[in-house]
Amino acid sequence: MSTQHSTDTWINGAEDRLCGFLANLIRFDTSNPPGRNYGPCAEYLAAKLRSLGFDTVIHQVPEAVLAPTVPNAATHPRFTVVGRWDVGAPKTVHFNAHYDVVPTGPGWTSPPFSPEIRKGWLYGRGANDMKGSIASLCTAVEAVQTVGLKPKMNVEIAFVPDEESNSLLGTGYLVEQKWHRADYAVVCEGGFGDMIGCGHNGVIWMEVTVKGKSAHASRPHLGVNAFEMAAALCQELGKYKTRIRRHVFTAPGGEKMRPPLTLGGEVRGNDGAKINTIPDEFTFTIDRRVLPDETVAQVEKELRATLREACKKIPGLKIEVRKISSRKASLVKESDPLPREFLKTVRHYRKRAGFGMTSGFTDMAFYANEARLPCVGYGVEGKNTHGIDECVKVADLVKVAKIYARFLTTAGL
Repeated sequence: MSTQHSTDTWINGAEDRLCGFLANLIRFDTSNPPGRNYGPCAEYLAAKLRSLGFDTVIHQVPEAVLAPTVPNAATHPRFTVVGRWDVGAPKTVHFNAHYDVVPTGPGWTSPPFSPEIRKGWLYGRGANDMKGSIASLCTAVEAVQTVGLKPKMNVEIAFVPDEESNSLLGTGYLVEQKWHRADYAVVCEGGFGDMIGCGHNGVIWMEVTVKGKSAHASRPHLGVNAFEMAAALCQELGKYKTRIRRHVFTAPGGEKMRPPLTLGGEVRGNDGAKINTIPDEFTFTIDRRVLPDETVAQVEKELRATLREACKKIPGLKIEVRKISSRKASLVKESDPLPREFLKTVRHYRKRAGFGMTSGFTDMAFYANEARLPCVGYGVEGKNTHGIDECVKVADLVKVAKIYARFLTTAGL
């Protein structure tokens, strides 16, 4: 029996153990916002790493750092768990996974934080995004240790908060504070199934407030309807949306990608809004994805110019524009050693595996851009991410655990 077959066999026999660990993770309602139960979840994850022999630290982000962006900073602290297994190797691989999840809504067929398995799928908020990958990773490490193998590299693992907001208090702060000591990074999402993630889009988020003038709804000529003005503005932004769709970027693996634009992810009036009042203010958001061959600065300049031109074209339009946040795109060369080795590993289980990139964004950018580490993205594949009845296939949890274990014990980096 080959040593590698022994890890696969152990993981096959540990399916219930893997699912039980994932179920325990899902029971922590780590919804973000506001950032619930981060402390208990971080303690649970730290205890798991310590049980695997990792030298483990829980880092707390100072309240003074949280306060400018987290309104409930005193009651909702942020914690990052970092564990290290030093096997005396010259190189270290760092795995990253976030433990926060998006909030739930009505309509679930079972309670979102009471996980259950139905027809081979494990249901619960975070099952796919991304507590499932955490469970697969921990199971992989346990398999390697139990069968007595030694990883080819030292293993460092970071479990982070706040990826579902903008990651600045999670992976962003980890990289800024240099809590990692690694030569390579694997983000446990951004690729799945036959696709190994070699990059992702960036994003710029902006908020536009349209200013009007209130009046009684029976005398609309005395006011300026901010909502109607916003509608006219959105028509102009629709033309911009059509223009940017002409721009095509060829992603790793050959997929043709175009920059998406979403208007109105968040909308609101002001406190004086009333059905019989002309709205004097209307606010909506802009989500513009940034391709790897674009820059955030270029896209922001382009957006602001488009908004200025719209103000000239639409009589009486007055707006205020606020940039909320941005994230650079990330791209890793397919020919680099880390992607090649990871591809070799995945192809042992998925013969048609290849490279690609995700249209969303992940924490890969912080490692590839700020920390300048070779990086790939790969994790479990599920359904209904961020939606009702989020779930992950149990068989994929097992397969991804095998992939991580094989990578740890065979990668020649």
